Amino acid sequence: MNYKTNFFLFTFLLGIFFSRAQDSDLPQNHFIEHFTDRMDILGYFNENFQSSLKPLPREYVCHAIMNMDSSILTYRDLHNYFRTRYLVDDDFNDSLRCKPEFTYGLRKHFSWLYQNRRDLISYRSNNFKIYINPILDLRMGLEISNRSNSVPSLYQNTRGASFRIRLGNRLAFYSEVMENQVRLPSFVRLIDSTSVLRGGIFPGVGYWKPFKQNGLDFGLTKAYITYSPLNNLRIKLGRDRNFLGNGVQSLFLSNFAVDYWFTNFRLDLKKIQYYWQISQMVDFIPNKSDAYGRQPAKYSVHHQLFWNPRKNLSFSVFESVIYASATPNQSREFEWQYLNPLIFYRTVEQLIGSADNSLLGISFKWNFLKSLQTYGQLLIDDYNFGNRKVGKGWWGNKVGIQAGLKYINVATIDQLDFQIEFNQVSPYTYGHTNPASNYSHYGQFLAYTYGANARDFHAKLSYQPFPRFFISVDGSYVKKGLDMDGKNYGGNIFRTGNTHFQDYNNTILQGKLLDLKIGHAKISYQLFYTDIYFEIDGWYRIQNSIKEWVVLGGFRMGGFRSLWNF
Repeated sequence: MNYKTNFFLFTFLLGIFFSRAQDSDLPQNHFIEHFTDRMDILGYFNENFQSSLKPLPREYVCHAIMNMDSSILTYRDLHNYFRTRYLVDDDFNDSLRCKPEFTYGLRKHFSWLYQNRRDLISYRSNNFKIYINPILDLRMGLEISNRSNSVPSLYQNTRGASFRIRLGNRLAFYSEVMENQVRLPSFVRLIDSTSVLRGGIFPGVGYWKPFKQNGLDFGLTKAYITYSPLNNLRIKLGRDRNFLGNGVQSLFLSNFAVDYWFTNFRLDLKKIQYYWQISQMVDFIPNKSDAYGRQPAKYSVHHQLFWNPRKNLSFSVFESVIYASATPNQSREFEWQYLNPLIFYRTVEQLIGSADNSLLGISFKWNFLKSLQTYGQLLIDDYNFGNRKVGKGWWGNKVGIQAGLKYINVATIDQLDFQIEFNQVSPYTYGHTNPASNYSHYGQFLAYTYGANARDFHAKLSYQPFPRFFISVDGSYVKKGLDMDGKNYGGNIFRTGNTHFQDYNNTILQGKLLDLKIGHAKISYQLFYTDIYFEIDGWYRIQNSIKEWVVLGGFRMGGFRSLWNF
């Protein structure tokens, strides 16, 4: 048994020893995230609600909404309150169980389905609960583009199932499996030198194979176990994605990449909250032959400390280290020093020879006037004040900034919400002298969607005219500096930092300019109180001189993440 197996067995047994678990997490980008955001900004929660750590645990959301005063909610917020409670509070949901007694025809043989009106199959006893639901995403669409090799028709055919199990108050499981056949738009399929993505890589997708004409066939799966050794400590072990922040983008850790294996600890002491995670990821090698063996492993450690001086105010300090299991000159053992969740990882990284890629960051969130929230992140990949005296724009001064604002009930119109956000990341950020230690997993960015040497503005307007009906319009304006003439201008995090274009006088957006404008509109209707939706999406995308229209509509069952968020 090697050291990698020993490590993950150690974390598993540690969780078992302390186990007294909570429940599974909510799907990311679920409407409940927006509802809890509204309640947080309005000040309706009785204590600080930590919305920066996603996915949100079901029990955490359930506790927050059960302890708020629902009598002060408007009609549509009250409706969303009960929809949320119906989906996250199993005791409340199961108390509404409806078991019709059919005495004739075929229907009497299917009375065991949807007994609680939420889950396809559900069963509970004093110490056991199980909920099983289908996953479907069936969509058809079209693309209009001035690309010469675009394909007009688009589709998605996703089938799968989710399983959620609770054993007493000690142990909980969640598993989700999906099979997909999909034809993506040209701007995703036709990766070229003007794209922000790598050839052969599709966001949120791991291994794939061709399917018919211009289609993809791939599977997606996630599964994890959760434990709660104490009321204020939660342990999660398994395969999933995570998101750190309050914005559309995250400079620390986003859910852009495909799922990965991790163990994390979440400690909640009300005024102080602490998050620690160690992950095993993949240093993806394109077109790898089977004779090479498995894809090389890489590891990451993240921790973030939150301080909440007031219910409406939160600050945090973030640190992360990415390290590869092999360097250009040697193979490495597991760095056991990174298992210390309380240590400052930068000092450890320097002690062992500065072989790894470390990042620091700070963030804040402030709710005010019961209608506004401002938030932000500052990321420091590397910074040397001494080199500022030598000259401007030293290549190693690598930083990222985020600033955002949320405004709910715009102009006192109930459920009309607005968000605006700005992000900027310096050249060479997230990269490293050892390309295996860059801030990526399976060839996909772990944080900012556009990598490095880029900036973007994003705005979104959403409205709920009546219960279960949602309308949203959003747009992004992105600029990114790409490499050209074989020179490294800092926009490709997969190139070694040793090949930087110049030592000084580096500026944001240097290199070949990518100018990208994206408009998106969405209409969604939720059927009953379940996670069943009818949706229509439309995109208008301009990338330099290329213009593309995409329209997609269909039926979705299940609260999982969309594959179309590019």
